[in-house]
Amino acid sequence: MNIVPFPVYHSGMASSDRQRERQQQRVRQAERLLGEVLRATESQRLANSVWLTWPLAKTVLSAIAWFLTDKIVHPSGYSLLSLCVVKAFRRYEQRRLQLGTADDIRVLVAFLTGAFEALPAVIEVQVRDGIHDWDPLQGQPLGEWLEVHPNASFELVEPQGEAADRSPEALRLLWLGQLLPADDLGAISSHLSSICSGNPSER
Repeated sequence: MNIVPFPVYHSGMASSDRQRERQQQRVRQAERLLGEVLRATESQRLANSVWLTWPLAKTVLSAIAWFLTDKIVHPSGYSLLSLCVVKAFRRYEQRRLQLGTADDIRVLVAFLTGAFEALPAVIEVQVRDGIHDWDPLQGQPLGEWLEVHPNASFELVEPQGEAADRSPEALRLLWLGQLLPADDLGAISSHLSSICSGNPSER
């Protein structure tokens, strides 16, 4: 099952005004979450520059924001979303300075590497509402899940089941496939291995 954070309604597809409004509301919520983290991490100015060159970078971070929300806390004490944001821009800046340009695809690859670097830590958090658990591997984005389970509790746990059996590289590849638009995923297919390993190629 693929997570589709922001599904596109094509002409000819049956969709009600209510569905469209709900979709637009979720996009706004994701962008609000991302905006708050950008301000908190003092990344907004750099983000504005990155979005101009690589719109996909904003698409990906917005999808990660909706997937995680700001409620997942990393064992370090910071929100996992803020770590994803900080690591993405740090990798981006390092690669941009190294190459002397922001237009090289390798700069975007570095950004994506940073954005997904800390994401596997999400399997160390259990989100539960009564008998209902959020599934970070095959479930809907947490932002959507919390609409139905607003009183959920969050607890740090040892990874269990399928999540515990997957390597960080496999987890990153799973979420890349879920959170990136298919066309964009195809465009960076030759870089997936380096993104998932956390070590983008120096070539």
